[in-house]
Amino acid sequence: MNQEGLDTSIKLNTVWMLFVLALALLLQNSWVEGMFFDGHLYAAFGKNAVEKGAWLVPHLMDSAYGEFSQHPPFIFILEGLFFKVFGIHEVTARIFVSLFALLTMFFVLKKTEKNESKVMALFAITFFILIPPLLKKSRFPNMDIPLMMFTFGALYHYYRGQLKHKYKDWIACGLFWGGALLTKGAMGMLVPAGIGFHILFSKGWKNLLKPGFWVAFTLGLLTFSLWPLSLKLSGKYFIFEEYLGYVFGLGKGEYATGFHSPFYTYPLFLIKQTPHILIPFLYGLYRWLKKKEASNFIVFSYASFLGMLTLLSLSSVKLSNYLLSLYPFYAICAAFGAYPLLEKHLSKFRKFITGLALLAPLVLLIFPLTNTSKRDQGLYQSLEVLKSSKIETKISKWYVVDNVYPFWNVANWVGWKGQGNVWAIDQNKFKEMLVSSEENQAWLIPIGYFDSLENKKSFQKLYESKKENILILIKKSLIQDKALVERR
Repeated sequence: MNQEGLDTSIKLNTVWMLFVLALALLLQNSWVEGMFFDGHLYAAFGKNAVEKGAWLVPHLMDSAYGEFSQHPPFIFILEGLFFKVFGIHEVTARIFVSLFALLTMFFVLKKTEKNESKVMALFAITFFILIPPLLKKSRFPNMDIPLMMFTFGALYHYYRGQLKHKYKDWIACGLFWGGALLTKGAMGMLVPAGIGFHILFSKGWKNLLKPGFWVAFTLGLLTFSLWPLSLKLSGKYFIFEEYLGYVFGLGKGEYATGFHSPFYTYPLFLIKQTPHILIPFLYGLYRWLKKKEASNFIVFSYASFLGMLTLLSLSSVKLSNYLLSLYPFYAICAAFGAYPLLEKHLSKFRKFITGLALLAPLVLLIFPLTNTSKRDQGLYQSLEVLKSSKIETKISKWYVVDNVYPFWNVANWVGWKGQGNVWAIDQNKFKEMLVSSEENQAWLIPIGYFDSLENKKSFQKLYESKKENILILIKKSLIQDKALVERR
């Protein structure tokens, strides 16, 4: 094998090692129960699409999000199809979203390699998988990781379209943009923001006059219109109307809460969470603006990042997951900044990556970041008690009394586990319900409320935590195994 072939082989091996490392970081202990509460919600939408036929209008439960209208159903449909093939489980739910992160990583690799070099592409995907907020968000079902992939695809094919003047790129741009719009609606406007800044920086105003540009724009809108059209045909168009009200602050939702974040929220977040990426990113900015060393692709990457960051910073509500679509370009720009240094130590860099990829899975297996659920432990422990008593299917009504526990943590978990319905009630309503003949109920109450009950022996504690000031209980008559009750 000649030297060029040997170098290619080494680079290819390093790329494989990086994907092994990414798998270890993304899927570490993915079998552990307990997810971020939004993870339970979005996993439940996919599950209920399969089990209850709620494909077009996502469904959590009858008492909460009976007909969910805050986001398009596209990702939940894909998730449901994934569950249909691979089964419904925490593991498959996590794998589903992690696949979008891995696909984005692959796209960053191939597109950077095509426009820059194989070595630059190597550095780019290394920085990409070392972004802590990205790894954190890739470990539970959400829409922002898929949005990241569609946004990157749309912006990249815009870049190629205006550069190469090929309709296949403009069509791909439109389809990817349509995918971004169908994934998270208004957040798809990150794509025009990136395009706008690139036109500004490159002075490419003539791009606006190209037929391909308008083909992409129209195709994206037509793709998104499949959702309201389907709702119209199924007699559910009011869902789209509710969605518009939610997005534009006319209804209830995060956009209408009155909560405002300072304009510097996102830069401060990047400083705190990703200093190892931000430093080479800023040096790359210096290389571009002062040294004039940036290629067209790098200018495009910086323009996309800055355009999207500007648009996000103008909004009053700033959440960390909104930044995910920026991270592919963040990694590419950081690779450009670090390139002069890392290129000189390429051999050591490859050895480091190989060693890390081989060592990380072993270390994480022996010393996992977590091997038990850190979230909603009371809910999971209560379910274990119900399962051991063989009555888990008999509890179909859950009541959160006086906001003793976050309502949506309970509702999303109950929806994911298929345990019935959830309501929020006050203490007076709770006392009224205790004399009811219904037995398919579980209550989450402050510990002090139990102390004041007249007939404590009639109730079985499923979970109790003084630290959380919470107690979960049911009527003891539900449990037939008296020995089990006494042992507990």
